[in-house]
Parts: sequence; structure tokens; C-alpha cells
Amino acid sequence: MLKYILRRLVTAPLVIFLLLVITFTMVRVAPGSPFSSEKATPPEIQERQRAFYHLDKSIPVQFIYYLGNVVRGDLGPSLKYKDLTVNEIISRHWLPSFVLGTTAMALALVMGMTAGILAGLKPNSRWDYSSMTISMVGITLPAFVTGPLLVVVFSLKLGWFRVSGWDANGFSKDIVLPAITLSLPYAARIARLMRAGLLEVVNQDYIRTARAKGLREHVVVLRHALKGALLPVVSFLGPAVAFIITGSLVVETIFQVPGLGRQFTQSALNRDYGLTQGLVVFVGTLLVVLNLVVDVAYGFLDPRIRYD
Repeated sequence: MLKYILRRLVTAPLVIFLLLVITFTMVRVAPGSPFSSEKATPPEIQERQRAFYHLDKSIPVQFIYYLGNVVRGDLGPSLKYKDLTVNEIISRHWLPSFVLGTTAMALALVMGMTAGILAGLKPNSRWDYSSMTISMVGITLPAFVTGPLLVVVFSLKLGWFRVSGWDANGFSKDIVLPAITLSLPYAARIARLMRAGLLEVVNQDYIRTARAKGLREHVVVLRHALKGALLPVVSFLGPAVAFIITGSLVVETIFQVPGLGRQFTQSALNRDYGLTQGLVVFVGTLLVVLNLVVDVAYGFLDPRIRYD
């Protein structure tokens, strides 16, 4: 296990480097310029701007400058927000996305695993059919539909929550509606994965042996079956957690959450090379780390898995 982790830690910088190369090249070959605006800028000023950000040099030379900054932990300046660096923008906006994402994922795990376990233990029952039907609706119904529906019912009709807005001072009830909206598709997928994993595990020989020994059903499920059934869910959680805690454009726009999701879109629309690259590096690094955590978790959940 330790050798496997060390190998992954050695290859992780290579993965991030390739991600840097691809992102850096794509944002520069895309049409448009970060200095274009409705107001015409004199050519000499544009040239000075390009020279200041090293954009007047060839792409390989630009990449060397950028890579040197990244190695030092500096994601560079934003080309649109002149007084802010990419590090400062991420530090300002990551907390709302993180709080919203972790709350939504906790809700998704509770709802999805509960529905999946009950459906897996009672296949072809009314509960199985109803929960899987609701899960399918949760997967197919987009956030820009569920979000406004929740606002109409719980904000405009019942008046329990504000229509939109975010409490910058910390956790408050304003998080309830956006967290539910964001959690529903994830809960639906977790429920279906949990059901499929449990149905596969309960037919294994070691489960039949545990039941033959006279163990109670809840002991068989919780102590023996649940570990193996969690493998598909754990596989899903790696990238899901990385994406859910780094912001959702639709949910953050509907509920006016000042998170990273809106920054992703704005950086692309503004042709902000530095911010786009920095956000991709931020999310890519999270993906690499969380995928490593998922692979390590496999060994604890299933003793048959070996990393030799």
C-alpha cells in the first residue's frame, strides 16, 4: 500500500503538469483577447499590456514564465481584475462554494445511501420502484428547474427562506435551499449505485455464510455487506466531491452565492487567461488528491484488493 501511494504521489505532479500544458495552450489558441472591450484601446497601449504580461513572447516562453510562478505557489495575475491576483480571487470565493458543496454532499449521502440500502434490501418492492423512480427524476431534472420551484414554494409561498442571498458571516438557514437543489442529482446517483452494489453483494457466498451462522440481518448488512456495496459509491465520490465543492454555476446564480462556480464562467467569457488556468489547476489538483484517497479507501473496504 505504501509503495502504491508513493508511486501515485510521484506521478501526481506529472498529471498536473500535463493539465497545465493543455489548459495553457487551449486558452491561448482560443479566439478573442483579454484586452478587447467595447471601448477601443489604442494599439500602443495594447502592446504595453501584452508586454507587461509577457503575451508578446512565444507560447513556450510564456509557459516557462507561468510554470515558474506555479512552482512557487503563485497562480499569477488576473488579466481582467487588475488589482487582484488569481490566488486572491480563489481565496475570496472558495469558502462559500466549499460550505455549500460539503453541505449538499452530506445531504446527498444521507438521502442517497438510505434510499439505496432500503431498495437493495427489498428489491422489486413498492419502496424499490418508488425510490428508483424518484432517483431517475432527480437525475434528469436540472437545477435550473428544481431551484426556482423550491424558491416559489418555500420562499414566495411559505416565506421560510429568503429568495436569494448569502450570509457572509457564516453558516445560516440561507444555505438550505441551494444545498437541497445542489444535492438532489448527487443523491439520486448515490441511491442507484448503492442499490446496485448491495444487490451484487448480498448474493455472495460470504453473505450467505454469515446468515447461515445465525447472525442478525442488521449485523450482516452493516458489518459484512455494506463495505462491499460501498465500492461503486466511493468511486463516484472522488470526482463528485471535487466538483461539488468548487462551485455550481446554475445554483450559485439562482441563489446569488458568491462562489467559484460563477468565476469559472466569467473567466472564460472575459478571456482571463490567468484566472481560467488557475481555476483549472485548483480543480485538477483536487481531483488528483481525491482520486488517490478513493483508491486507498478501496483497500480498506475490500480486503481482496491488493496494490502490488
